[in-house]
Amino acid sequence: MTISIYAFYNNKGGVGKTTLCSNAATLYAEKNPKTQVLVIDMCPQANISQFLLGGGKKGYQINQRL
Repeated sequence: MTISIYAFYNNKGGVGKTTLCSNAATLYAEKNPKTQVLVIDMCPQANISQFLLGGGKKGYQINQRL
């Protein structure tokens, strides 16, 4: 079994980490449909979690319940 790990880090805000990560994870999942993709959101703002939980107000509300 092979495991690939990709990490996106930059301590400056507003540089596109969330967008880059969500696009990379989505594209990887699309090109590898038999592979599970795990996205771990370590950002205190939890933007990618909210995006993956439905985005906008819906993702925010689900994230707050969790």
